[in-house]
Amino acid sequence: MSCKFILGSQSPRRKELLSHLNISFQVESPQFDEERVLESNPKKRCERLANNKFENLIELKKKLGEDKNICVLTADTIVDLDGVVIEKPTNLENAKNMLLSLSGKDHLVHTGVHIFFSSEDVKFQVQWVSTTHVTFDHIDPRTMEIYLNTGESLDKSGAYGIQGMALSFIHSIKGSFSNVMGLPIEKIRTVFADKLGYEWRNYFHAK
Repeated sequence: MSCKFILGSQSPRRKELLSHLNISFQVESPQFDEERVLESNPKKRCERLANNKFENLIELKKKLGEDKNICVLTADTIVDLDGVVIEKPTNLENAKNMLLSLSGKDHLVHTGVHIFFSSEDVKFQVQWVSTTHVTFDHIDPRTMEIYLNTGESLDKSGAYGIQGMALSFIHSIKGSFSNVMGLPIEKIRTVFADKLGYEWRNYFHAK
């Protein structure tokens, strides 16, 4: 039994992380305006966005008459500073202000995940929010300047990527490292193993 696996995200970090599961998948991008999702609570917002992405993709699949052997995974990651959503920066000055607000402080990173799986013998749908606690060291002005000049901050929530130079000013994390990158990969592996059994990779054309 094989099942088409669709990652509903164009994030290169999510694509990289999912590839570590040693499965075959294709990438598709949900088409909807995230700004229209009016939810200020960070945890609820990432959950709703992941769900909206899923609903957008699954509706498209129905219209195209896709077969029933399909798995769709969508996700959304949000940085949460004292209950306030820290979005992706719009420019370098905006990124600098975000990083200054995080400097020397604790914050949370939430990733909402939605998985839908359907085959001839198994069907399930699960959703959850994974949370990681992150503590920043104080970012000195020179380090801030160097980091901003890399351009790394511009396409990332909270204006930093833990897998890049930002790792040098992260004091500690409590929870999933991959969750901060954009996908709690260990939790996803556990879900598939629990639902599909030891040979779960066979559903997705193991490499």
